[in-house]
Amino acid sequence: MKHWMFAALGLLMIGCNKVAPPQDLATALTPQPQGTTLCSNNLVPSGWVVTRAYYSGSCGSNFGNNTYTIENTANLTSLTPVCGAYSFPPSGWVATSIFSSSGCSSTSSVSNTAYTIQNTAGLSTLSAMCATVTQPPSGWVVTSVNNFSSACSAPNRSPISYSISNTAKFTSISPVCSSYSMVPSGWTITSRFTSSGCGSSLNNAYAIRKL
Repeated sequence: MKHWMFAALGLLMIGCNKVAPPQDLATALTPQPQGTTLCSNNLVPSGWVVTRAYYSGSCGSNFGNNTYTIENTANLTSLTPVCGAYSFPPSGWVATSIFSSSGCSSTSSVSNTAYTIQNTAGLSTLSAMCATVTQPPSGWVVTSVNNFSSACSAPNRSPISYSISNTAKFTSISPVCSSYSMVPSGWTITSRFTSSGCGSSLNNAYAIRKL
């Protein structure tokens, strides 16, 4: 009887020590806490961004930043830093500042550039969106342009920022910079004029109204 019990116990221990087969990357990461580590030979899952890049022997013997710390943007309103050389703001998110971060070092042309990103969901307006990194989300229009934005200044980047408005939150908007935004579907132009916030050209803005 003892021999049978020991044999059964041994089989149970072997079963417990088996390594589970690898999961699909997105499925495996979804329930994980923030600050998940990812080897750089894997794709960053949709909705996640890289917040740190570094070398780790556990991700291979190749030199360079072969390991990422990644964060899930779900349920967040803003996040910083986001490493510009390794990930891009998810859909509906925009960059609101550009700066240098030692944790985002890279040999690429964007150097160690990092971003602060903002989730635009539910917002009516945003005063500064770095235009060289992100464009206005669908349904948003540009209401002014700043060509010398200190928040959006970085090496190899033009310091341009836009003030933007969400058409889902308004029935009329003025001004809208005509060189930077098209009239959204379901809206009409009510007047054209010159706005200093939209540049130096004449009739560079219009007022729009929801139909």
